[in-house]
Amino acid sequence: MEEVAGKKVVVGGINLIGEDTLEEILSRLPASSFASATCVNRSWSHLCNRILTKPKLVSALSLNPNLNVAVSEVVEKVLAQPIRPHFAIASIGSKFSLPATRKLIASRLGTGIPIIVSEAYGIIGKDVLTGHHKEVNWLETDVDETGKNCAGIVLTVGFLPGLKVCSIPLMKTVEGPSQQSTIDKFVTDIKDYTASVSDCNSPVGIILFADRNADMGAVLEKMDCAMSKETIIIGDESNCFLWNDGEGFKEDAIALVFATDRDKPGGIGEVHFSLALSTGVSPVGPVYKAASVRVVKDEEGICYTWLTARRKGSLEKLDGQVILEEIDDMYLRLIELVKGLTVTRNMESFSHHLQNF
Repeated sequence: MEEVAGKKVVVGGINLIGEDTLEEILSRLPASSFASATCVNRSWSHLCNRILTKPKLVSALSLNPNLNVAVSEVVEKVLAQPIRPHFAIASIGSKFSLPATRKLIASRLGTGIPIIVSEAYGIIGKDVLTGHHKEVNWLETDVDETGKNCAGIVLTVGFLPGLKVCSIPLMKTVEGPSQQSTIDKFVTDIKDYTASVSDCNSPVGIILFADRNADMGAVLEKMDCAMSKETIIIGDESNCFLWNDGEGFKEDAIALVFATDRDKPGGIGEVHFSLALSTGVSPVGPVYKAASVRVVKDEEGICYTWLTARRKGSLEKLDGQVILEEIDDMYLRLIELVKGLTVTRNMESFSHHLQNF
């Protein structure tokens, strides 16, 4: 303690450790302590902002059969490091309640960010207890009618500096004229929100969560035409979901919209979304070897490619239509295991090539 201007003041303490050391300490704090440190003074706030300048996704998996314990485990894990949640996505087994799960997560992360909870047929992630990656496929697990073995949750929390994140609903409608107007409003809401926070009306990315009974074909076609080619659109249309605390499920889909923030702080770079096929994906199903390929004409003079092939280990020749039907049957069996769809641009061209095949 020293005397300065006639007053005794404390000199030293935390200020003596140096800015680099202080930044290292702050970078190791859990999220709640990190948030408190940000409010200490302007210098600490500057250091905390410098730590969080890059996009960050953190996830955790728990297979604890008790919902309260499972949610507590994954939340504690994702908040064990500095992060300012911009959104949260949770996938759960059928044993857990969607409303109860979302309420528990919101009580820890707050209600000011989009929180979407969906029911899954399987989950994959890093187990909170072992630290090892684990995959659970409930379609291949023996369960009773109560689904007692379908207990588990994987929680992903994202921080994307320079982006604004918002959830926008597509309300349920019956097939008819009102359906198209609802789809138009859904797409308009996405573009209007983007324009309100960004310098353009097309977001950089959209994650769609759709009801398993919803027909998303018309929605995807509309979005494909209305959005920029640079907008990445992915999603899940096989499970039920919950995005707010309202009662009942009145939405066909929810769009988690990521738009560039025109008011982002200086020093924050651009966030770009991209799609890639994982090198870990392995071929599924039988192997076919071409037996013959020839060109045929129909009555209108249109040319088609006529393909026959043999399945590996078989001498039987199969034409292209039979092969496509086998692939389609296999696809229907596998689709419940694969979470996610990609909106393919130039769908008319894709359909044309498929017909010619």
